[in-house]
Amino acid sequence: MSAKRVRYGKAVPLLVDAKGFQDGRVVIFEIWKETAGKKEKLDELNGTVRREKGLANWEPKFRRESKIALKEKISPNPQKVQYTFTAIIDKGTSSEKKVQGTPIEFTFPISIYIQDESGNPIDNAECTITFSDGSSKKDTVKNGILKVDAPSGEFEIKLDDYEFVF
Repeated sequence: MSAKRVRYGKAVPLLVDAKGFQDGRVVIFEIWKETAGKKEKLDELNGTVRREKGLANWEPKFRRESKIALKEKISPNPQKVQYTFTAIIDKGTSSEKKVQGTPIEFTFPISIYIQDESGNPIDNAECTITFSDGSSKKDTVKNGILKVDAPSGEFEIKLDDYEFVF
């Protein structure tokens, strides 16, 4: 099951199939985080059944912002983090149903300042950003700034007509 991408800082819509359950029934959503084989429960919230779907909105609580300066080639070793949720409808009754939701992958807004060897901002340079999950995105550096929503992990930026030297 492929992950649903959600931008960091936004509420995450949680949705599961609840066929056979009446509108208004309580759905308990358990949010899980798995890192390096270790699974921990992050949150639990109530939702409801509407039109045969279990629904809720989760407000993740993450640290706000971090800034780093890349002055040389670095090789970070980020651990893969996976977020999942389980929905439990009619918990504790004979009609209890557990449903595994679609995995959640967060993207994070990143602003990168790119300058040439003389310290001047690179402007109107086309680039390709390739992420560690294999996806890529084409964009343009404007006034030295590249803004992109990136999934967790490493990424590589290639500027057309430029070569980086470390």
